[in-house]
Amino acid sequence: MAYNVVLLQTARQGLWEAIDWYNEQSVGLGNELMAEFFEHLKKLPENPHRFKYILKPFRRLRLKRFPYLIIFRIDEARQRVVVAVFWHEKRDPERLERVLR
Repeated sequence: MAYNVVLLQTARQGLWEAIDWYNEQSVGLGNELMAEFFEHLKKLPENPHRFKYILKPFRRLRLKRFPYLIIFRIDEARQRVVVAVFWHEKRDPERLERVLR
């Protein structure tokens, strides 16, 4: 059974901030980031368990071209994947831990 994917406000905000930043660097680059983000989201519904834990119960999915992680948890009771944050890999991991707790 496929899971539904839900994006929390924190994930949407992180994505839009990254898109804006990349578009300031080069016109259209932020749109390429957004396209890759949504392409990767398509991997989640069928088997979200295949991705590694970053901090239980949260798992991570790395983008290929951009240095970002899609961080999510699985809500088995509701059969959904909850995307909590969109996180730049170079940011402080302790800060990520605080955000996820």
